[in-house]
Amino acid sequence: MLKNKKTGELWILDSKQMSEKSITYEGGAIKLSKDGAGGNIQLSSEWINSVAGKKTLNETAKKELKKAIKTQNYKTGIVALDKKTGELIITPIEMTPEKIKK
Repeated sequence: MLKNKKTGELWILDSKQMSEKSITYEGGAIKLSKDGAGGNIQLSSEWINSVAGKKTLNETAKKELKKAIKTQNYKTGIVALDKKTGELIITPIEMTPEKIKK
């Protein structure tokens, strides 16, 4: 997680391995797990709520995450290393009910 000190917005990021073959992105593909925390799709609101309850988060992180959930002041994204080019890719991901297919 990263917090924008100016806006207070929290960025919830998940790191991923980039696969070598893709028709959607020149350097590779990134896939979200359909069975993430709490059995939910990674970076979905249900997944975020499940992560907020995990014992592995420190108290400061829990507090910030719960506040962001309550105020809806967060964005989600993926961080990945393109093994082909060596580029670090950070991209926002918007998980809306229409985009989630279990």
